[in-house]
Amino acid sequence: MCACIVAFISVLQGQGSRTSDARGCASRTPEPPTLAPDSIGYLRLDEELGKLRERCSTARDTTVRPQGNAGIAYPGLVFQFDSLTVFALQYGESALNFGRPADGWMVSGTRATIQRKVPLSGSWSALHSALGTAQANARGVLAVRFCSFPNAIITLNILPDAALTKGGLVDLSTIPPDATIHHLFIMSRSLASHLQGC
Repeated sequence: MCACIVAFISVLQGQGSRTSDARGCASRTPEPPTLAPDSIGYLRLDEELGKLRERCSTARDTTVRPQGNAGIAYPGLVFQFDSLTVFALQYGESALNFGRPADGWMVSGTRATIQRKVPLSGSWSALHSALGTAQANARGVLAVRFCSFPNAIITLNILPDAALTKGGLVDLSTIPPDATIHHLFIMSRSLASHLQGC
């Protein structure tokens, strides 16, 4: 995994205007949204943010800043789905550009499934069993990338030193089986192309 992306994920802090009312993005089905390499529910990851905002009128502008670095800010939109919060972020611009898609998507919450295989609230053992071969890194945060979902990085709700490492690489068998997901970060295909092969 690219250390720069792992470091970025470990220090993100959402700021700005989240949805100001209790309403969220309307669901088109009673099923929880599915997180996939190309979509989050009905939101297509390669679609322009302006079009996505039209699909979900409760989406709000936001800015995400790495903690401890006041000079860097990533503009984006925040979408609220029931108990799921999704930040669509753009890099390299100081203002939100509605004419282009997001570069990355930060997902947190509980009511979603990953590739219709495992709930976002599932344990590490369920996640690993459902998604298979993985790479993990413990630099600042325990982050996992599955070969079946290569443009996503998942951070776990445990201290990075809770799993045994050798040279920064994590022995997957030492991750506590009941560890849960903290965040899931889905990268655009172009951003993910900078990661090592799986």
